[in-house]
Amino acid sequence: KISSTRNEASALLYLLMRNNFEYTKRKTFLRTHLQIIIAVSQLIADVALSGGSRFQESLFIINNFANSDRPMKATAFPTEVKDLTKRIRTVLMATAQMKEHEKDPEMLIDLQYSLAKSYASTPELRKTWLDSMAKIHVKNG
Repeated sequence: KISSTRNEASALLYLLMRNNFEYTKRKTFLRTHLQIIIAVSQLIADVALSGGSRFQESLFIINNFANSDRPMKATAFPTEVKDLTKRIRTVLMATAQMKEHEKDPEMLIDLQYSLAKSYASTPELRKTWLDSMAKIHVKNG
């Protein structure tokens, strides 16, 4: 909730992405990208984040860092950062829909299944959503 902490956390996350990009000789930051998506999905699946606007603000800060980083302008890095934040926003929107239907287990499972299918190319992330579905099945007998 604290703005200064959120700004520093966004800066740290940006630096992790940038360092991973530099480590791969400016090809990609796929490892960090996947870890971030998985972490966000696990947070959302387990806790059902309610601070969506603060989360959106953090994504905006990270995008601003990428767009204003002069040494990175001529690389694919800003575009990859934009793609990552777009994916995270998709997860947030899907989660908002899930929250609307939390009293309807069939609809909730259907939404989670759709999200799991959309991550077929990322096994760990797909597993995160399938695990969340399993918890709901167990809870509802």
